[in-house]
Formats: sequence, C-alpha cells, structure tokens
Amino acid sequence: DLTLKPGFGFDVDDIDTNSTASALYKSREGKYSTFKTFYNLESDKRDRRFQTTKGHKINFGQSFAVPGSDIPYIENNISGIYYYTFSNDFTLSLKSGLNSINALNNKDVKLSDRKFLNSRNLRGFENYGIGPKDGKDHIGGNYSAYSSISSTVPNPLPDKWNANSIIFFDAGNVWGVDYDSSKDSDKIRSSAGLSLDWI
Repeated sequence: DLTLKPGFGFDVDDIDTNSTASALYKSREGKYSTFKTFYNLESDKRDRRFQTTKGHKINFGQSFAVPGSDIPYIENNISGIYYYTFSNDFTLSLKSGLNSINALNNKDVKLSDRKFLNSRNLRGFENYGIGPKDGKDHIGGNYSAYSSISSTVPNPLPDKWNANSIIFFDAGNVWGVDYDSSKDSDKIRSSAGLSLDWI
C-alpha cells in the first residue's frame, strides 16, 4: 500500500520567438538546462483503482533542480482523495491538492515549470485557462491549489456500459508571479455540474 518512487531527470528548454510573440516570451528566449532529482511517496488504501467505492490515496512529492541547472528550484506537491459509499447509488469523494515551485538564487521560475490546473482538477475550464495573465497569455504561477466534492447519483445507463453519473463542485486557484507581483491573481474559480464517468 506504500510506494516510494525516486528518480533523476534532465530537461532542455529551447524558446524561440517571432515578431508576434509577447514581450514575456521574447524576454525568455534562449536555452535552459535543468538537472533534477525527485521522489514521490504514495499511500494507496483504495479498494480498487477504477470506480472506487471506499478508501483513500495520499501523495507527497518533491523535486530539486540541483546546482549546475540554469534555474535551480525546489518543488513540492501534496494531494489526497477520500471515498465513502452511502449506498449502491451514492459514493462520495473528496479530493484536494496543493503545489508550489520556487526558484533559488533570486531567479525566476522557467515558464515551462510554472504551475497550472488542468480540466481534470477544475472541470468546466480549459487546461491552463485560469490564474495570472501577462497580456493575453496565461502564465501560470508559483502556487496552485484545488479542492473538489462529488458524488455518484442513480444512473440511468445500463450496467454493461461501466459508467457513473456524478454531481460535483470544484474550486481552485493559481497564483504567485515571481517576476512581476502586479500580475498576480487572487481569484478563486469554481464550477458545479453533472458529469459522466465512462470506462
């Protein structure tokens, strides 16, 4: 039930811009190398991976861009999800997550390393579609957080479809702009609705 995954990585970013690019991307033009080490610790107490009915899963991970990288940093990630079944038709799930990344040596985090939220954690919004903006560009942040509560509801579809009908409420935010705090965003975005989970 407990898993530790350590690792090492090497990234190369090559940003090339044209005349229509924003001032932000033009200022970040060039090559960046990152040498990193990371680990992820996971405790998984769910009864099954798909269509879970009870149990919980907790993840904690860190990543370190070590000296020798163009922009050294420290990154932290923690998330969890909990399931509880009231009856055959109602399974409640609660999930939440918090992510951060901060550059060292008074540098700014690379654009490709900044934090975003995807539509899996904040339904109803485009991937990378919330948080701080520089002009028309969503630029991500040094921090992101999300939380969700959902429940399966009586399903009108045949059992052989392996599908669940779900009501949900999601909320989240992306914030922190290390290179220009005036562009920061403090808006918490949220959505509620009905979804179909089909395996």
